[in-house]
Amino acid sequence: LPIMKGTLSIDVNHQQRRHLIRGMWNFENSNAFPSQRFELVRNLARDEDETKLPVDGEFHGSFRLAYIRVTSKGKRKERSKVIPETGVAIKFTKVDKKDEYKVVGKGTNQFGVFHIEGTATPTADPNDPTMRIICRKRYEPGTAAVAPVDNGLKAKKTKEPAVVEPEAS
Repeated sequence: LPIMKGTLSIDVNHQQRRHLIRGMWNFENSNAFPSQRFELVRNLARDEDETKLPVDGEFHGSFRLAYIRVTSKGKRKERSKVIPETGVAIKFTKVDKKDEYKVVGKGTNQFGVFHIEGTATPTADPNDPTMRIICRKRYEPGTAAVAPVDNGLKAKKTKEPAVVEPEAS
């Protein structure tokens, strides 16, 4: 399963009012690739208090995905691409422990519908509203993007290299 580790914070660098979840992710118990970046952004309504964290809502963002590209000569090259994510509805529920929140969400990307589950805890500084967040992502079976349909026409031979990608779930 992909595991995401990062922070939930207030975006103070932009004129826009928004909350950010940023960090690094990798497949659990895997060292095939180094950890890669992810980001989820929630734009706030005018009447929302931007200093309050956490707040339930819909996030949008992306993550980087490393993969191995095999050239026509058989050489393996590491590449990466950005995978957009939309409609990530996240809910934060306070847990019995002091200031800990359960994180539950659902969204979509090119690999299908996914669910995230994890925890958010405040940083040690009581004046800093930033929270540490750790979540696991799992995909719903049978929701992966469908491959292009063969139209029955004979394909031209090209020198296009094969692509080998890690499984998304």
